[in-house]
Amino acid sequence: MVSTQLREVTIGNNLTIRFIDRSRHYYGGFFQAAVEAVCDIPVTPEYIQAPAEHEQAISLLGQTAHFSKVLDRMGVLATDLEKTREQLIDEFLKTAAPYLAMEDFPSRFILSEINKQLRRKVRTPGITGKHA
Repeated sequence: MVSTQLREVTIGNNLTIRFIDRSRHYYGGFFQAAVEAVCDIPVTPEYIQAPAEHEQAISLLGQTAHFSKVLDRMGVLATDLEKTREQLIDEFLKTAAPYLAMEDFPSRFILSEINKQLRRKVRTPGITGKHA
């Protein structure tokens, strides 16, 4: 499947959100209209409190933390696909983009991603939950 970038928007804290088409045909003349909102957040010292934490962030996340959210709507007719994708993007920009544009979002997101990675490292492989 070929991915097409539909739109790119720079938000208040100089981050850029890219909107990528992930739509697919699923039955008869119906589609799943899907758009992935992607924002790459550089793991830079300005977003990390201490130098040691910055090094840890780089070792766990690499140079960039990746925010991704799939926006979708099922049962869309082929004739309404483009309009529906645009509506999904506009709704995201109205509701979620202000949160992503907050000055402290990059720091909080990077910290959250670090904590996710640390929790994954603590888990024991092969154990999925309580056993009777």
